[in-house]
Amino acid sequence: MSHATSETVPSLRDGLIWQTLEDGTVVVSVEEGRVRVLNEAGTLIWHMIDGRHTLQQMAENLSQSYEGLTVEAAERDITLFVKSLAERGLISLED
Repeated sequence: MSHATSETVPSLRDGLIWQTLEDGTVVVSVEEGRVRVLNEAGTLIWHMIDGRHTLQQMAENLSQSYEGLTVEAAERDITLFVKSLAERGLISLED
């Protein structure tokens, strides 16, 4: 999928190992042998990627975690983030 809408539901791909630490999450793609580090906001989003939540629902949750962050801005940021995760083969995006 090359696009994402508010109804897109991201899910984690198989073959990933991750560990959440104090200041972020380390994600390892076993297949690729690549390591990626997610910051605090990325970690919050990562934990909402469960194959059930839409981008809209994730944005609503994220906006509640950060004072002054609108749902619209959160959805824009989440969309960019999940697209980059999908391009790296860490998640899949379904409508």
